[in-house]
Amino acid sequence: MAIKESPKRHVGAASHHVDALARSVLTSLRNYPSLEMRAKLSGAAHDLASLTTASAEFDVDCVLADLRARKLGNADLMVYCIPEAAMLIGQQWGDDTISFWQVSLSGARLYSLVKRISAEWQMPDDRGKRLGVLLVVCGEHAHVLGPALLSDQLRRAGCSVSTLMAESGEAVVRMLNHGGFDLVVFSCSSLEVLEPVQHLVKHIRNDACLVPPIVLGGPVMDHAENIRESTGVDLVTRDIKSALALCGRQAAQTELKVAE
Repeated sequence: MAIKESPKRHVGAASHHVDALARSVLTSLRNYPSLEMRAKLSGAAHDLASLTTASAEFDVDCVLADLRARKLGNADLMVYCIPEAAMLIGQQWGDDTISFWQVSLSGARLYSLVKRISAEWQMPDDRGKRLGVLLVVCGEHAHVLGPALLSDQLRRAGCSVSTLMAESGEAVVRMLNHGGFDLVVFSCSSLEVLEPVQHLVKHIRNDACLVPPIVLGGPVMDHAENIRESTGVDLVTRDIKSALALCGRQAAQTELKVAE
């Protein structure tokens, strides 16, 4: 089945990511009812956008120490501050107020911050009770910040997550046959990756010993229609709860905590 493009106007890859991040940021605001807290988060995000595009040295540990001195926790940074900083960079790129090298530099620095925070994650003792998620990143290797943030959100939702940069159907099937996965999630950034995903899904369904539910998400959702039918996945969504609901067992209950 051919993929039908949405009638929405295309305004460039940067705008696609900005749109998706903007929705993510607005949704996350529901967790922060205090106007004072919202202002603190927004100020940190704007500072991050400035720091990551500046030519000065970017010391991840110093930046993280400064953010924590503001009484911001890891959830605050991963759920709100970093996504908003990336959104601001995308807006500046769209407005032609920063250069492409600054956009690339910012993306790399924000990613390093995400990795630094993620390195502190400690798998709880009840690992065997947690849902196993295989997160497959499709397309350009620059599409890493969003999946990294998604991995963190899935872990906070009570999942054990493994990330794979998809290169072949054999690699995906090999991971699945190794066992321990209750869900496969494809993170897709552009229309170009939908056809490869279709082939990967067929490979999984034909060759995997056990086929868990398969979900697709990412910025591509806003720029194509009938994605589920054309790719063969079970669900197309940006809602983690909807994706996890497909699994045969419940994830361990983990409260998503933010700074007071």
